Amino acid sequence: KATEALRPGARVDVRVRSYPYTYSVLIRDVAEGRRIVCEVRPFGVTIVSTYDVTPLQSGSRLRHTIELSGPLERAYRLVEGPYTRMLHEETRKVAELAQQGGDG
Repeated sequence: KATEALRPGARVDVRVRSYPYTYSVLIRDVAEGRRIVCEVRPFGVTIVSTYDVTPLQSGSRLRHTIELSGPLERAYRLVEGPYTRMLHEETRKVAELAQQGGDG
């Protein structure tokens, strides 16, 4: 849930159904309608997610990439399956918000 405009430096509280906690996301970069880069810092790792939107004649393509870094990066890779499922859900929600014009 965003309590302010999405801009670099803003924070958004995120709650994904498959994850039992709300977490704070730092917005690193925004190109309205084209790209958003955000960062979360759970214990021992920094996770940077990038969402790139490419317009197509039939709609849009959403590409989601992640980067992990930090001392516990390898430990987080052990939970890659559940984390990947959570990211799919998160990406689906981002696509729904984009389709609604960001008012969700």
